[in-house]
Amino acid sequence: MLWRDEANRNWLAVRLMECHSIHSLFHTLDLSFHNSEEWGTHRTYCNSKVPSDHIKLCLEDREASVTWRQRKLLELLNDHLDLGRRGRVLRWTLANTDDRYSDRDDIRNSRDGFNHGTYDLWGAFTCFTRITTIDLAFMTARGEFDPPPPSLFSTATSVSLSGIASITVISTILNSIDPSKLRHLRFNNLQTFQDPPQNLGILSDSEIASHRRHRHGVAQGFLADLTGRCTVLRSFHLLTTAELVEGSTIWFMRRSRSWLDDVADDNRWYAEIGAFIDSVKPTLRELLFEHGPDIDYAPYRQCHPVFAGPSHDARLPMDIYFDSHILPVLVSRPWPSLRRMTVKGMGHWKPIDPWKEDATPDEIRWLHKKTREFRDKVVMLWDAVGEGCEVVVEDEASRPFYRFQSDRTVSGRAHNDD
Repeated sequence: MLWRDEANRNWLAVRLMECHSIHSLFHTLDLSFHNSEEWGTHRTYCNSKVPSDHIKLCLEDREASVTWRQRKLLELLNDHLDLGRRGRVLRWTLANTDDRYSDRDDIRNSRDGFNHGTYDLWGAFTCFTRITTIDLAFMTARGEFDPPPPSLFSTATSVSLSGIASITVISTILNSIDPSKLRHLRFNNLQTFQDPPQNLGILSDSEIASHRRHRHGVAQGFLADLTGRCTVLRSFHLLTTAELVEGSTIWFMRRSRSWLDDVADDNRWYAEIGAFIDSVKPTLRELLFEHGPDIDYAPYRQCHPVFAGPSHDARLPMDIYFDSHILPVLVSRPWPSLRRMTVKGMGHWKPIDPWKEDATPDEIRWLHKKTREFRDKVVMLWDAVGEGCEVVVEDEASRPFYRFQSDRTVSGRAHNDD
């Protein structure tokens, strides 16, 4: 009898340890590489490095090992759906690490085809019925094969989205959550594909314009949908691509047909950011805003006429948009709960060298003007937030940002429209 009691106790102890181990393992599922601090090689410019969440990152063995583990998890969840209920934190990089596959059928059967938005991926994600934190990076540069289910991560109170996704996927996620319970929100250079013609044909002009459905680029309209509804938001991180040069003309001084559209879109985007920040001021404890150009600007745009002189008074487009729509919100009081404000890319440097020995008087004058304006803005930020709030301001972005709408090597449409 005694040995039976001892055996029962041992069996119960083992079961408890198993349950505790499973709970611990599935509480936080980090199957991502986009948060890595290690930069990798640019897919086009082999001598350039880009951060781990850059859409042009050259994917290697490290990234392939992540997708292998993702596939194993999907296989496990397929047999044990109840395990998903134990998950609370999900970090996932959607990436295709096998470039040998290009068409629909091959990708579906490839080792990580699920990351292209297949039925298996959505099925796994719907298992996480008690998730509180999601961090997703869409790095496949392709649209989904299957539409997402109508409700994804509805229990999430912390949401981080980055990369390029369809408007349908982003809308599904953000429409599933309860904004009144959202505590943390991060948009990391989130961008969208152009909607296919069949979708545009059934939408009104206002529906198309509100989310920039007819043009690929920054994910507009989603912050506007959340404005005034995030009543307990504590942290907001917004990182976005920015326009470095005035692009009304292209080579040989021909007019750029898309420039006016770009200006209108950028003004709407920065105004949308400013309005959202203003709406969450009462509860916000941490704010990070960062904008900057892409690495693709580096090779030839330094020769752009706007940087040639003799006058350097022309302001960068990204500075105009920031000063017009976001700075007024940041320097206005009150900030009753703010503990940390980080702003990067405020007054970006032009690709000129005013410290060189043969610097022109106008270049030196521009240097003094730029540094004085930067100091004045920083002082305004300090005064607005008051004591007890840490303020970090940098004039340049800490990293390059992929600018989808400026990439001439892509169509801007999802894979099934190419």
